[in-house]
Amino acid sequence: MISVHGYYENGVCVPTETLELKDRQQVIITVVEESATHDKESLFNMLESFRGSMRGTWGGEDPVEYQRRLREDRIV
Repeated sequence: MISVHGYYENGVCVPTETLELKDRQQVIITVVEESATHDKESLFNMLESFRGSMRGTWGGEDPVEYQRRLREDRIV
């Protein structure tokens, strides 16, 4: 599967790079919502949710502290 950027204009999806496709080859078209920007609060909530879901990965320890401890414990 190949993924490329493009744009929609006058009823046609136009890729921004050259594709070597066969006539009538099937494609999947994904529409990107332009209003998918996030404010600081929603980004913070997503980060906290991610940290919460990954907490078991670091043994309940803060990920930053976990990484810091790993660096300190490393023998060079």
